[in-house]
Parts: sequence; C-alpha cells; structure tokens
Amino acid sequence: MAMLDRFRTVLVNPTEEEELAREPLLKFSFYLSSRVIQLLDLGEEIKGKLDAGLSADRFDGRVLGNAGVLAWLWVLGAYELVRTMCQPQNAFSPPILAKLLALKRRLELVRMPDAKMEPKGRNHPANSNRAPPFWDLENQDVILGDFENGSDRFRPLLEEFDEVMSAMTPADVLLHHHETYKRPAEPAAAADGGGRWAFPSSQVPQPRRC
Repeated sequence: MAMLDRFRTVLVNPTEEEELAREPLLKFSFYLSSRVIQLLDLGEEIKGKLDAGLSADRFDGRVLGNAGVLAWLWVLGAYELVRTMCQPQNAFSPPILAKLLALKRRLELVRMPDAKMEPKGRNHPANSNRAPPFWDLENQDVILGDFENGSDRFRPLLEEFDEVMSAMTPADVLLHHHETYKRPAEPAAAADGGGRWAFPSSQVPQPRRC
C-alpha cells in the first residue's frame, strides 16, 4: 500500500521535515498517526488471510473466520480514527477534510449495523439473525454491514483508507490535536518521552464529550 511503502526505507537521524514528509499525521497526533500505520498493517494481514482462505477451489473456514473477525474490528478502529480527525472541522485542509468526511460516511454505513445492530440514522434493528460474515468468492473478500441497510467489501474500504491517508501532506495538517480544544498552545517538548512530537503535560486538556 502507498502509505506503508514509505516505511520500506529506513530514515537515519531524520530531520523533522523528513519525518513529516513520510508521516504528515505526526503534526496532528503522534498517537493517532501510529494507529493509522497499525491499521494499514493489520489490513495487509487480513488481505493475506483472505487470499489464503478463499479461492475458486478452497474455502478454509478457520482462516476465514479469523479474517472476518479482524475485518470487523478493523472497521470499528478505522471509523473511530477518521471520526476523531473529522471532529474539529479545522484541523485539516478543505480537500483533505472532504476526503475524510466521505470516508467517514462510508465506514459509518457498515459500522452501524455491525457494531450497534441498527441501520445508520434509523431507529429500528438491523437483521439480528444474519451470518456475521458474508463472503465474496469472485473478489476473495469479506462483505461487512447489512445487505438490507448498507454493506461494503473490506478491500475497497481499506484501499480508500490508504488513499486518503497517503494523499495528505504536511501542509494539509493545520492544527495539532490539542490545539483543536482551544487551549493555550506551547512549543512541543519531550516532557512525556515522545520527542519532538510530545505535548507538554501541563497543557493536556480535559477530554470533551462526543
């Protein structure tokens, strides 16, 4: 994937500019940027399990069962990260925010019936008797969500997630996560052991309710 490809080259004593060129989300949050990379790595693992367990002449229930659970958890994690990035409305450039909002809507469509067992925006239950995973044999994929109220395949979701994160540049990140809470900003310091991306512990704001 495009984002993970950036990490194939090891940076030796990188400058701040070099680090941000590879990982622009560091400007927003060291923690969130790390989670994005982990989700992309998990996505590759899920794709490998789908390739190994699902083909024209092979259906490995054990491998696919594991892939289905991981894909479900991946959607929940990806949605929360994207929601956090969309929430401030002013932390990213308008083009990137538009991509993030579109991705959030797509993830939301499958997250609601899979996590809350109800369709997005509707006060009634999704089908409670459907099988946890559905399989797309032709595309070697797992189908997430609810056919009656909104579903999507895992591989295209992962591709769009990677495309949005890869499209970001340092110039697209306008605010640090903590700055979106409208607290007085201070220069980043290594007070929390996070190097240049740490935020001063004295300025950590109280979490707001979502």
